[in-house]
Amino acid sequence: MLIFNHLFLETRDDEKKFQSLNCNFRRIFTVNYPLISIFTFYISIHKKNFPKYAPKTLCFSMQNCIFANEFQIEKSLKMKRLLYAVILTVPLLLTACASYYQVYHLEGEEDFRTNRHEMRYDGSHCVVSYDFWQNHGSLSFTLQNTSDQTMHLYLDECFLVRNGHASDFLQLPITDGTLSFSGKVVSIPPHTYRHFSCPDIESHILEFCDVELCPSRELIHTTFFTRETSPLQFGVRLTYSLGQNEQKHLITNSFYVNEVTNYHKRNFEQVHYDTLRNCHEEELLPVQDIRSADKFYIEY
Repeated sequence: MLIFNHLFLETRDDEKKFQSLNCNFRRIFTVNYPLISIFTFYISIHKKNFPKYAPKTLCFSMQNCIFANEFQIEKSLKMKRLLYAVILTVPLLLTACASYYQVYHLEGEEDFRTNRHEMRYDGSHCVVSYDFWQNHGSLSFTLQNTSDQTMHLYLDECFLVRNGHASDFLQLPITDGTLSFSGKVVSIPPHTYRHFSCPDIESHILEFCDVELCPSRELIHTTFFTRETSPLQFGVRLTYSLGQNEQKHLITNSFYVNEVTNYHKRNFEQVHYDTLRNCHEEELLPVQDIRSADKFYIEY
């Protein structure tokens, strides 16, 4: 028996549990509304075959809670089989493809040039490029040596910093994309680059008071932060030298989350078309509206 006619939310944890439960049920009925319609239609046609099946109220709410009185089912093997099929389907529905995305917009504390595919920092001897856009965020970066001398990067003096906690590159599973770096120094020849694959930025979504965890397509709410109030601050600190000179230089790239928005899947996946000119031909390519190198997302 499912009864949610009244629910007292005494603590913040209770509110989160209720919102999560409501979200799961909304996913069930949103994705499988046709199945529910067929089920209801089947009952209406065969009502005479189920004299003792008489639910007083059957109300599936897409926005708030779900109200349902007790099902009394007797003397019908056929009806029981149908209900068993529905019950067995529910776990599959709960594990179905997620329908919501939390999108994080980042602000850099240094001077960055940002476009849809690159967030670029120009240093005195190098260029550091980021593209954070992926599920859970990508802190990976490309380091290009723009000088005329070999750049030596000291891994034990390079750090990833997250909310004030620093971890040097030797402590983390940082690779060049396929292989781990050996030794404490990585060299980059003049006018070449190396790629550094780093761990994800964030693994869990953030929850806020009065913000719908599973918004409708019409309801899009953004929460704003300053550097002081941001729930997530992170960055990269790189120590290097050039050629035979032992003088060390430091690059600091710092970022913080200044906007968080929860999206319905359909809003998140909206695209527009850009024209790509290839020789004498033009081709239309779909481009995701929300995509940008200074954003990342978490699917839930």
